[in-house]
Formats: sequence, structure tokens, C-alpha cells
Amino acid sequence: FRRVLFRSAKTALQEDMATALSDREAENQNFHAAKDDDLAAIGLLEDAIAAMTNYASNNLALLQKKQPVFEVSEDQAPDATFSDSDKHSGATDGIVQLLTQIKENLENEVGLATKSEAKATEEYDALRASADAQEAAYDAQITDLTSSIAATDAAIEADTNTKTDTEAEKIG
Repeated sequence: FRRVLFRSAKTALQEDMATALSDREAENQNFHAAKDDDLAAIGLLEDAIAAMTNYASNNLALLQKKQPVFEVSEDQAPDATFSDSDKHSGATDGIVQLLTQIKENLENEVGLATKSEAKATEEYDALRASADAQEAAYDAQITDLTSSIAATDAAIEADTNTKTDTEAEKIG
């Protein structure tokens, strides 16, 4: 009966570990997919930040160029004074700061997810080692019980043979 109990416990342990492995593999796949998505997003944000910075630099240079000076005469059109070229100089700064903050948040998220994945892997490895030790203990107990059963069966066989010999002597 004990041997069946140990085999049942061992089977349950093996099933639990198969489920744990399946869960760990799914979590690992999800981690890598999310990490790849985040890294791609970080790359796109870096490109967007560079494009916005270059756009601002290039257009600011155009706006800061001196306006041509015309001689004023009576026949000339009225004065059309344009706004100061520095008026829009920081227009893209807020957008660049926002994109930079989003990029940094994604980088932090990737770092935290990587640490979390490492911890989950360590926990699974510890669980696997514990399960392997428990499985070895079950195997040893099953082997001991099997040996004990074999010895008991041999003793029963010997007693049965003795009984048969004794009965034969009584009859004969």
C-alpha cells in the first residue's frame, strides 16, 4: 500500500513540475515578446527625438536669418514686420522632453522586467532542485519498500513450504 502511495505522490509531483515548467516557459516567452516590443519602441522614440531635434535646429536656423533690408520709398508697399525669429525657438522642446521621458520609462520597464525574469528563473530552478530531491527520495523509498516486499514474500513462501511439509508429515 505504501509503495502505491509513494508512486502516486511521485506522479503528482511530476505532473505539478510539468505544469510549472509549462507556466515558466509561457512566462519566459511573454517576457521576451514584451522586451522586444519595448526595445523596438525605444528605438522608434530615439529616432523621433533625433528627428524633432534636427527639425528644430534646421528650422530655427532658417528663422534666425536676417530679413533683407529694403530702401523705403513712397512707391513701396507698406511695412510688413514679421514676428521675432526667436518666438518659436522652443516649440519642439516640450515634445522632445516628453518623448525622452517616455523612452526613459520604457528603458526602466525593460530593466525591471529583466530583473523580474531573472528572479522567476531562480525561483523555478530552486523549485526544480527541490522536486528532483523529493523525487529521488520517493525512488529510494519505493526501492526500499520493493526490497522489503520481496523479503516478506520470500518469508511467506518459506513459511508456506514449511506448512505444506508439516501437513504432509501429519498425513503420511
